[in-house]
Amino acid sequence: MARLLVIDDNKDVSHMMSEILTREGYEIDTCNDGLKAIEMLQEKKYDLVLSDLFMPQIDGIGLAKFIKKSGMNIPIVILSSSGVTIKASDVSNAIRGMVDGVLEKPAKMNDILSMVESLLEKQKTDA
Repeated sequence: MARLLVIDDNKDVSHMMSEILTREGYEIDTCNDGLKAIEMLQEKKYDLVLSDLFMPQIDGIGLAKFIKKSGMNIPIVILSSSGVTIKASDVSNAIRGMVDGVLEKPAKMNDILSMVESLLEKQKTDA
């Protein structure tokens, strides 16, 4: 069973994603900011990270930089709010090479599940 870390400063969003992903058979841990996520990443091994882009303490880009610099081979999916100040395509261009996927909020759960499954499968074949 794959273990995923879901990070979103909106507790309702992280709770909803956790419930749905748990029903799909994933083991889920959640937190609400990038600093706590770094602590959790140092304590446990995760197979994939789903992170909000804009968060207090450390944002999704800072978290992605930490993961890559630490040598952790973990797929990272960034979720960015639509129409706030930046589009998902702009985020993708800005952080290309640091993250494995970008989805625009509100993302459909089918899109999230599809990306998670695809990245976990790719992770298996690359190992």
